[in-house]
Amino acid sequence: MHNAIKKPMPTVKHYIIRPNCSMNWAVTIRLLGLIAIVLALIAIGFLLLGLWLVLPFLGLELVFIITAFYIVARQHRAFETIEISQYKIKIQQYRPLAIKTGAIQTFELNTMWAQIKIKPAQYRNHADKLFIISHGVALEVAAVLNEDERKKFAKELYHAVNTDMNCI
Repeated sequence: MHNAIKKPMPTVKHYIIRPNCSMNWAVTIRLLGLIAIVLALIAIGFLLLGLWLVLPFLGLELVFIITAFYIVARQHRAFETIEISQYKIKIQQYRPLAIKTGAIQTFELNTMWAQIKIKPAQYRNHADKLFIISHGVALEVAAVLNEDERKKFAKELYHAVNTDMNCI
């Protein structure tokens, strides 16, 4: 009889972090349409009173509102994926409003050397930051989570990195 020793498959933990998006793009367009209708009614009211100089400012206000909604909707497409395996941590980050717009940045860190650290906020009423550090490289992760979620996620990451799957 042949006894084969089976090596356990390495455990992989996979996390996807996205911001909370309360409105999809279709609802945003409807809301912007409603705002535009209200602004048009206000503009017509002022126009009937002979105050036509209000029209360009109402148009400018609408442009600013649309721009703000567009920036927020674009930011909601951001995501981070963190994949922890026996030997490496793979982090992919997509931040639409970052310097490298539209680029998915991929980082790989050694699991054996990885440390999970929460850096306290520098200023009062600012959020703490969560970092994964390995070989002098510190990557901020979970920036879109609130304070409580970030602390809970830090504990989960710590346990995922420091479990028996790192033992040979």
